[in-house]
Amino acid sequence: MTELAVDAFKSTNLGDVIAIMQSYFQAHQFTIWHLFRDEKRKILDQITGKSLEQAEFDFRSIYNDNYQLMSGMQLSEIPIPEAYQNVIQYVVNKDLKQFFQLPELYLEELQRLEQEIVKWKIQITDKQRLVLLASERIFREIKDMMEHHSDISKVKNLSQVVSTMQKLGVELDFWKSQNYFYSAVKDYQSGKLVLANGEWLTAIKELGMKLKVRME
Repeated sequence: MTELAVDAFKSTNLGDVIAIMQSYFQAHQFTIWHLFRDEKRKILDQITGKSLEQAEFDFRSIYNDNYQLMSGMQLSEIPIPEAYQNVIQYVVNKDLKQFFQLPELYLEELQRLEQEIVKWKIQITDKQRLVLLASERIFREIKDMMEHHSDISKVKNLSQVVSTMQKLGVELDFWKSQNYFYSAVKDYQSGKLVLANGEWLTAIKELGMKLKVRME
């Protein structure tokens, strides 16, 4: 029974899991719903987690395998089936959120996603989570830049990231970034903070404008 149940769990087939439990306990009619709440939640989280991973894999496969077909249909002004539209929206929205969780914020990837959103007229979903991810990541990037005097290209890159999100109509929550940036400006004005050169100052000023923080 244990081996069969393990195989069923790995396949993420909830019906098979319940059927195995029923056949083993027979008259007792024991099901997953008889478990304590924590155990039940843990098992269901495992099952749904694997199911969602498989669903995402399938969606990405459809997206990649049919991209040229969908593009051709669009160019030919042929209506794209709703199923394809749903796949595109899911994959691009997922990638947009994952962008702000990458080790590096590659501007080229964000620009690619922007082009996809415009091309397919994608509606950005779960904006609240996206705003949280993006706002927190931008704050961490600014903090790291100011503390370690990052390469100027990183400053310019982050400024472009902010601009791109604004173009997409995503209103980010800058309060943490603004507070930190304002404090850094005060340190610069008092001489506590010394910027590398005039080019660095120009880039910082541009970023400050995007954050609505003046440096004068």
